[in-house]
Amino acid sequence: MPGTVVPGPAAGSSTERQVRRLPAFSGAKFIHTAAENIPLITKKGRAYTWLFDLRRVFMQRQALEQIAHAFWERNAARAPFQLGGLETAAIPLLTALLLTAPKQRGAVNGFIIRKDRKTTGLGNAIEGAVLDLPIVLVEDSLNSGNSAEKARALVSMAGHPLDEVFVVVDFLSKAGMQWRKTHGIAVQSLFTLKDFDLPPDHSTPHPTQGYRKLWRTATPGGFAYHVVPKSAPLLVGNTLLHSCDAAKMQAFSAETGGLVWEYQVTGAAYTRKGIWSCPAYHDGRLYFGA
Repeated sequence: MPGTVVPGPAAGSSTERQVRRLPAFSGAKFIHTAAENIPLITKKGRAYTWLFDLRRVFMQRQALEQIAHAFWERNAARAPFQLGGLETAAIPLLTALLLTAPKQRGAVNGFIIRKDRKTTGLGNAIEGAVLDLPIVLVEDSLNSGNSAEKARALVSMAGHPLDEVFVVVDFLSKAGMQWRKTHGIAVQSLFTLKDFDLPPDHSTPHPTQGYRKLWRTATPGGFAYHVVPKSAPLLVGNTLLHSCDAAKMQAFSAETGGLVWEYQVTGAAYTRKGIWSCPAYHDGRLYFGA
């Protein structure tokens, strides 16, 4: 029937006991299927056969209380840690966890990770302070790991490692398993797809490659508040060519990161726009727009 939840776990199982402890899940219509005749659109414009909508669950007080209780039942005795969440789905859950933290733990630090850095005001990518404590990222679900990777990369840029992830539903997909193995991140979950009689994703994840930082450089004077596609670097021999927000075309040694030469585009410097175009090289000449 349209709007019904797919069958739950077998009676007497540990998951069935978990569902009984989280009764808000047994009646919530948070799984949509193609039988409902509603659009379930993938990123490629195709149609999902089923879809979780945990945001609907996170708008219910009872559900949030039950999830928070289950989280702190597992983690109340742990050494101090902090909580982070990627907007938007995780914000209600993050708030609930901060409000229900056991009093004996004292205040628990939390922060929100923006999907896109704010372009006005302070221009933050992370709202709130990130302390020198282990980080537990809270999410509604973990599938491919793309959202969790965005969060991990941003906290890493802020100088902090991501230690653990807590999710309501872990898809246990091959891509998600590869992501946690690559970065050595533990995952806690309340449910998996098996608990809802849904098949796991057996598709082969895209190949990945590990990298190490060889060098890093920064050019002062740019206006960083235009969040748009910008210049990509171009490697010519042993020289890395790159344009920047400071309206400079720069050439760096690919081995050391040392500045070989730079060219200031005077007109673009006064527009606060910099150079967004990608350079092109042909027959000894370098071409770029400004």
